Amino acid sequence: MIRRLTVGSLLFIALILGMQVSVTGQENDGAKVARLLNESGVKMTKIDTDTWTIPFEGKSMKDISVMLGIGDGTLVTFALIPESKNVKFSPQVLMKLLNLNDEYDGVKIGIDDKGVVFVRIDLTVRTLDKEQLSAGIDQVAAAVDLVFAEIRPHLPKAK
Repeated sequence: MIRRLTVGSLLFIALILGMQVSVTGQENDGAKVARLLNESGVKMTKIDTDTWTIPFEGKSMKDISVMLGIGDGTLVTFALIPESKNVKFSPQVLMKLLNLNDEYDGVKIGIDDKGVVFVRIDLTVRTLDKEQLSAGIDQVAAAVDLVFAEIRPHLPKAK
């Protein structure tokens, strides 16, 4: 009886220790995304612990900055059209943005609380892999370039 208890106790302790190793051996979200970014070979700049930026050059929008930020297990990958800040869009342009939001699968197109048009993808960090991360980054960069081309005629001319 004592031998069974001892063996049972040892198995229980081994199980507990094994669980601790598997829990503590997991990467946190920031470390996982940083590792995947490094593995993908993208040219990035780390802004903060869980924030990065990646430069792109588009056909219509020459300087695209794709930004990545982590919050609550979600990686938000987005790009802004800074020239759109506080532009008073006509109903036709707003309808165009809504149509583009429907047309471009996988990305969200919107206007933030500062009046800036954005394109964004939300990815779950827990299931994220290198291919999905790279595809999300590329998709945001391509979509923001296309959205910019569509709304550029309605933006104020650069001085």
